[in-house]
Amino acid sequence: MEKCCELRVMEDECEEYLVECDEDFSDVKKKESESKLTGTNASIKVKAWTPDTPYLKAIQEAKDQYVEYLKQRDEYKDSPAFYLDVADYFIVTLKRMDEGVRILSNIVELELESVQLYRIVGYRLDQAGELELAEWIFEKVKEIRPDEPQSYRDLALVKERLSKYKESMELFNKVITGNWDLRFDEIEQTAAIEMNHLLQHDNTLQIVDKRLIYKMDLDLRISMAWDTNDVDIDLHLQEPAPYGEHCYFGYNRTKIGGYVSRDFRQGYGPEEYMLKKAQPGTYRAYTNYFANHQQSLTGGTTVLCTFFTNYMRPNEKREMVTVRLTTNKQDIDVCEITVQ
Repeated sequence: MEKCCELRVMEDECEEYLVECDEDFSDVKKKESESKLTGTNASIKVKAWTPDTPYLKAIQEAKDQYVEYLKQRDEYKDSPAFYLDVADYFIVTLKRMDEGVRILSNIVELELESVQLYRIVGYRLDQAGELELAEWIFEKVKEIRPDEPQSYRDLALVKERLSKYKESMELFNKVITGNWDLRFDEIEQTAAIEMNHLLQHDNTLQIVDKRLIYKMDLDLRISMAWDTNDVDIDLHLQEPAPYGEHCYFGYNRTKIGGYVSRDFRQGYGPEEYMLKKAQPGTYRAYTNYFANHQQSLTGGTTVLCTFFTNYMRPNEKREMVTVRLTTNKQDIDVCEITVQ
């Protein structure tokens, strides 16, 4: 109960800050745009990410990409990164989902029993809309790493999209009540927001503590998680001129109401950006690969970014993108959100 009280206080503080900034800029907003009851009119432009690898260049230039993939596979058949990159190309660029998922499945067949690889596959499947397969992968992750709250959160989010609301809520409750290592501290705050999103589908679901029920509707919400433990990856958001600022862990509350959650220097995130009322203009989201404290089977860390406009509203929109970071202090643009 004490843990839930702390979460309720954190939710209140976050909501108060978002609302205060919204009120401070009310005059500006009246001059620049008309307020709409349904939220903001925004478009999401996800940045395409293409790794610079010889095998992918050969596949891109081939007349028959799948035949060229089979040819390249002879040399790279034991490389998880190969299957990830090629599957991404087939799914995202070519829109050939069946072949992309088939290529991605080779990672599971490598039988490396790596949580990192399973998480990457799950994120890619979620992005491709293959929710049943993603659910199966994240169930396996939970079996291998039941000591990590991310295992329950990832599965809960997929089950929500599959309309398995009761199972999803049970998993979120576990994130809230679990006794986790300190490196996962405050993941409960993110889970509490997502539990309330789940309650929109069925308000009879059994939440661990009713004091956590609160509608955190937002013009913009960006959530970023990653697949490698003991990695420090930072979410940055450049808000539009003339009032917007650079929002990140070192300056996590902006004048227009932008808020970035705590800086996870270990674990898997998530880090989030939230904005109650968005000012017109383009919001640029990018990620910074600050440090890696362990070896990776893929030669880097895969980041999953989920973008929402009109979060927890009837006209909510959602987009996802996965990118792989391989260079220390590497900045990669992942999304632009333009608000009219």
